[in-house]
Amino acid sequence: MPEASDDILDQLERFLATQPDVAAPPRIERLQRVGVGRSRENWLFDAVWPDGTVEPLIVRRDPRGGLLETSRATEFAVLRALEATAVPAPRVRWLDGDGSQLGRPSLVMVREPGEVDYFVVNGDRPRAERVDLAHRFCDLLATLHRADWATAGLHTVLADPGPDAAWTELDGWTAILRRDQQEPWPELEVARRWLAASAPRSPRTVLVHGDFKPGNVLLEDGHRLVALLDWELAHLGDPMEDLGWITQPLRLREHLIPGAWERADLFARYEAATGIAVDSDAVAWWNVLASYKTAVMQISGLRSFREGRSDEPYRPTAAVLRALLDAVAPPGSDSKGAATVGPVDGGAVDDHVVGQHLAGARRLLEQVAADPGLSPAGAAMVADTRRLIRQAASAWPGALAFLVDDNQRLAELLAGLGIAAGTPADDPTDPTFSVGPAHRRNVELRGRLADATDSLDATQVATAARALRHRLDRDPANRRS
Repeated sequence: MPEASDDILDQLERFLATQPDVAAPPRIERLQRVGVGRSRENWLFDAVWPDGTVEPLIVRRDPRGGLLETSRATEFAVLRALEATAVPAPRVRWLDGDGSQLGRPSLVMVREPGEVDYFVVNGDRPRAERVDLAHRFCDLLATLHRADWATAGLHTVLADPGPDAAWTELDGWTAILRRDQQEPWPELEVARRWLAASAPRSPRTVLVHGDFKPGNVLLEDGHRLVALLDWELAHLGDPMEDLGWITQPLRLREHLIPGAWERADLFARYEAATGIAVDSDAVAWWNVLASYKTAVMQISGLRSFREGRSDEPYRPTAAVLRALLDAVAPPGSDSKGAATVGPVDGGAVDDHVVGQHLAGARRLLEQVAADPGLSPAGAAMVADTRRLIRQAASAWPGALAFLVDDNQRLAELLAGLGIAAGTPADDPTDPTFSVGPAHRRNVELRGRLADATDSLDATQVATAARALRHRLDRDPANRRS
């Protein structure tokens, strides 16, 4: 868990007092953590300077664990370089790159006005207004890709992969997968094999944002685009990468408006604004890489949870895995699979909800353990624990095995509550179910499938993708995800 606000207040006061450009340290007011952003802690505060000037600021600090491990020093350098360009980005003030003063690596930047709205282009506004916003989001991406990154000095901060941008990103995310995975994911191995066999060459290099979306754009008064946020994934690469990210199946609702702002409209406006020709085949490849990257981040989040560095047990959702498999072998196809990617039906199970269930079950188990007499309150906690586990299991059949494998003491508590660990049951929604041995057998099978992918040719990769999708679709727990 993050430190209390009193702790970070003391750290922040000491940090600001040591900055060379601060003659007299400010008074810090209205310090609060905001619940936005899944990879960094965001602390808002006002710096009241001795002359009475109030400067709204924000601290972006690394969490103990989460979806991403990125460098605040690099993000700081990118944002500082962007100040010399037309790209609207937050202005940075100070950096604690090693976390020696603020507890963990952090940067302090100006808090710009406005709010974010992930689904503003498909919200309640009139259609013409939503289309206008979509146009301006596209123009913002064009402004980013037109930026002269070399003149801004970004080549001293970020490596230019040149024509090998696709391979650089695939290799980078695969390295993170290998570092963080704790069980086999054959769906990702099949996708990786397909991506490696069809990686495009990049004809030019631009500054890529890496997570471009309305949810990362501040809107003032609901209309004016103030700043593009969250630059931690920024890098030099192929302009088709950002286009692939925003047109991936899982994000269509954030960026496109059916019948009014389709993929072709976006590409046409982007080409007119940048002079960069859109390669549809390359964008389709980047669509697949976007889903692969999303799954890898979820695996990293899962590792953080298992190691006690995060409270949310992220995992690759069925929607993400299905998007990968549909790209490799489009549904209904019997060929090796084209690169076209269609929308994914249905919505993903909210990982935050699953995390809340499991975190709640953990807390209740601890309380039950401290109440051996099982008072009426303890009996209610047992009932609540059963309910939370049942709800988590309905979204993720591996929930109980996860709790059991993660902590032997919790396994013993589960057994004491009559929630068996060791005999598989047919109904995963039953509070006495266990997926211990069954889960392990499934992991062994998935391991063999994953190991086999390196020896497959293109046709066999497509066949494997169809088989994995069939298994995914047969699992009742995945019908809603």
